[in-house]
Amino acid sequence: MLIHLIILILPPSLVKINSFLASKLSSCVMLLIIFFCYVVCMVLITKNDITLGRRIRRFRKRSGLTQEKLAEKVKVSVTHIGLVETGKRRLSLRTLQKIASALGVKVKDILPY
Repeated sequence: MLIHLIILILPPSLVKINSFLASKLSSCVMLLIIFFCYVVCMVLITKNDITLGRRIRRFRKRSGLTQEKLAEKVKVSVTHIGLVETGKRRLSLRTLQKIASALGVKVKDILPY
């Protein structure tokens, strides 16, 4: 039951693999494999993430804001802003919208693609 619930939260590309593994492995081992696959999918940072972070930094500096002030306006931690600007953390669409609003620009202006 728990394995099938966890399979539902995984990206579709991993579901077939995990369905096959579920029939072959114990539940503890399966949970560890699913967790590892989920973490790997969530932390794959691309060139676009790095470019987006650089653009956010550029707009922030143009606006005369520090990371601290931007973080305060967006209601996230300074660490989060720093990780976003260096491309080490992905943004949710909601946070991207808040950042664009705080910087006084449109989301489409920040997006590098």
